[in-house]
Amino acid sequence: MKLKVMAMTAACAMAFCAVPFASVQSDNTAVLVASAASAQEFNIPVTLQHHDNPENKSMGNPALVQMGKIVVDASGNATLQLTFQSMTYLGQKGYLGFLNKVTSNGMIPATVIDTYTDFYDSFNNEDLDTYQNVLKSRLKDGWYPKTVSIPLDSSDVKYDASGKVIGVNTNRIEVQVYVPVMESINAGGGYQYAYLDVRDCLFTGSSAILDGSVTMKNYINVSDAYIGSDATVQISTGDGRSDTITLSDLTAGNEANQYYVSTKLPAKDMNTALTGVITSSDGSELETFTTNFATYARTLSKSVDATEEQKALAAELLNYGSRAQVYFNYNYTGDEKELANDGLASKRKDTYTSVTSEDLASYTYETSGTLNGLTYGGSSLSLLSDVGIKHYFKLDSGKINDHSFVVNGKAQTPQYDETSGMYYVTVSGISAQNLDADYIVKVDNSYTLTYCALDYCNTAINQTSKKYNSLKKVAQALYKYWEAAENVSN
Repeated sequence: MKLKVMAMTAACAMAFCAVPFASVQSDNTAVLVASAASAQEFNIPVTLQHHDNPENKSMGNPALVQMGKIVVDASGNATLQLTFQSMTYLGQKGYLGFLNKVTSNGMIPATVIDTYTDFYDSFNNEDLDTYQNVLKSRLKDGWYPKTVSIPLDSSDVKYDASGKVIGVNTNRIEVQVYVPVMESINAGGGYQYAYLDVRDCLFTGSSAILDGSVTMKNYINVSDAYIGSDATVQISTGDGRSDTITLSDLTAGNEANQYYVSTKLPAKDMNTALTGVITSSDGSELETFTTNFATYARTLSKSVDATEEQKALAAELLNYGSRAQVYFNYNYTGDEKELANDGLASKRKDTYTSVTSEDLASYTYETSGTLNGLTYGGSSLSLLSDVGIKHYFKLDSGKINDHSFVVNGKAQTPQYDETSGMYYVTVSGISAQNLDADYIVKVDNSYTLTYCALDYCNTAINQTSKKYNSLKKVAQALYKYWEAAENVSN
């Protein structure tokens, strides 16, 4: 008899951006039948696509582990193994009930290999009125399936000349899935048709590092044939940057055949689409995808599994990014829906308005000593993925090379700024939780400037001219971002 452990509320739901379907390019390799000595396994990415709109993900895709396995036995029979996990539908946690492969000759039931023996709910409990009789003949020992397999035709599998599996010739397989929790909410809705896509490379989603800087991690699953290959991933950002890296240089993720590429984002790019293209060495396109930080952060700000501090940090990042968009007039034409914080709950949106000059009153830079032949001309803030500060000095006489500059203990050569006619040194890579940290600039061992990023915010918020209104809002939002990062850090 099964242990009656009722289902708990689902864990954090992760948002995945819709990914256009990109077919794996087949080559002219001959299809061979595996010999009796060639029993083997081959890992390959999989995804469930919408049946009527195959370019988009199926609603059930989050339940499918995005890495499948082609298994060829000693007799040359090939199957595709799929692993399923729990998914949440309208607030209810559920599992796959069963899966069928759709063929021209009818349905072929998937074979259950492994089950979840720790999840028991009202749909597979024969003692309850909500029990679904359709599950009776399909569940192995009454438990929901974890791993299933469907048969592949010999022509579906791609082999090299030696009989080694190197991929698939058939990239799209029609299937029918049955999900009990969906059926319980909408009669007939438990049965869903979808296409199972099998590809060499698959974008599976994004996450972000919120440790003070803003770094997007874009995850890619690759087949065994492409591990360590010279295929390239090109990531294009909204500010015109385009970074290209080979698959062999990607960082491995936490799962088999999973890798990720990291991209740092300037504040103004929080709501800018990142586009990725994976290209094989022969120039064929393996995968394209689009993602952005705002989607990820909005999901985190509402997640039931995130702490209140984490939710606040995600929201304040979007508020900060929105104010940067307005200040730089970047991807913003006056419509608030264009901003990164569009869609945030009202209680989390634009909280910078509560920041007053009193909050920043204690942040004032200090100078000591004297400058000879130079004049301190002020400082500016650089709003990249990490915050930076530029300190400007006007050369009154002599040459700039006659002076020494040491920034936080390291010698630095000042750069010339043609717009201002002054020279500057830079404090870079200031993470959010360190916006209140003092950074020291020494000039000629006779002058010291002690300055933190919030000193600049203090100066900005106290400007009275209307032309500084957008800058003041950036300063206020940056303060709230620092405050939220401090709370998470603590």
